[in-house]
Amino acid sequence: MKIAPWKDFKGGEITEGCIIAHPSGQQGTVIFKPDREQETDQWVVDYGDGIESRLCLQIGDNGRAITI
Repeated sequence: MKIAPWKDFKGGEITEGCIIAHPSGQQGTVIFKPDREQETDQWVVDYGDGIESRLCLQIGDNGRAITI
C-alpha cells in the first residue's frame, strides 16, 4: 500500500485505495498512477463519474477532504 505525500485536511495519513469524504458528503477513492511523471498527477481521486481529480486539490482549504 502506497502512502500519499500529503495529509488529509485534518492531518491524517492518506493511502492508495482509501476513501476520502468532503464536508458536502461527496466521497471518492484515492488512486496512485505510477506511470505519470509528476507527483501531483500520480495521486488522483475517482468520484465514480469517470473524471479523475488531483488529490492535492481535494485536501486543501477548498476541498477539505478527510479519509474515512
